[in-house]
Amino acid sequence: MSTVSAIWWMRYKYIVSKLGIDESLDRFATRMLSEFLRSFQLDVHSILHYLEKALRGAVTIVMGAGPSLERQVRELHALKILNECCIVVADGVARLLRIYNVIPTAIVTDLDGEDGSILELGLRGAVVALHAHGDNIDRIIEWIPRARRYGVRVLGTTQVEPTDNVINIGGFTDGDRALLLTLRFHPRAVILVGMDFGDVVGPYSKPWLHRAMKADERKRVKLDIAKQIIEDAVCSSRSEVYTLSSTDLNCVHRADIHEVLRLLRS
Repeated sequence: MSTVSAIWWMRYKYIVSKLGIDESLDRFATRMLSEFLRSFQLDVHSILHYLEKALRGAVTIVMGAGPSLERQVRELHALKILNECCIVVADGVARLLRIYNVIPTAIVTDLDGEDGSILELGLRGAVVALHAHGDNIDRIIEWIPRARRYGVRVLGTTQVEPTDNVINIGGFTDGDRALLLTLRFHPRAVILVGMDFGDVVGPYSKPWLHRAMKADERKRVKLDIAKQIIEDAVCSSRSEVYTLSSTDLNCVHRADIHEVLRLLRS
């Protein structure tokens, strides 16, 4: 696997200091996930090849779990757009797509949004990009054996040093990692859905949320970090990136449903 960029290390060190993250636990979680995946006997390169084949040159929708998600997905579904393009989502979004019977190309997750939806959609063909960090060790231990039993394709990711079968794509939250994973494969265009970065957390952010709630200070910091990661990634990408949300993002174009249709059919 490739080494980690100096830019990411600078950002990671800032995140560690800002949020009090234990680097040693991140590394332990990465080694543990690596060993689990080795027992899967999955070829990480074949999974990356599959994603490249699906996403390169495609119009891809990347979904976060912001408060605008439900309305935007409802509009996309009404126009049958969800069946016309590749979709990469942050973990809690899987719960909503399950309701619409939509299988995304990939789900990017640290499992804190898992209510069974990720496992089900993985069983039905979605690649699960599973992120290892110090706070989700128990969730990985509990979830991985079930994923193995059902033959789910798992791509391991980390925010520290990569291994031979766990990659570092440079992101921190599920939402920004979903975009970074997508941009890695040079899609023709990306549509951001449910990417709001405001003071409100959407109901699909966590399984126990049933309505939008005000973000606490720690969540607010995480959203600010994710927004900066996304802006930096888009500004250095050759792919055109659009958003259906009202939030202004550097280098990201505001769009509406009609613009999405134009991109898909051009």
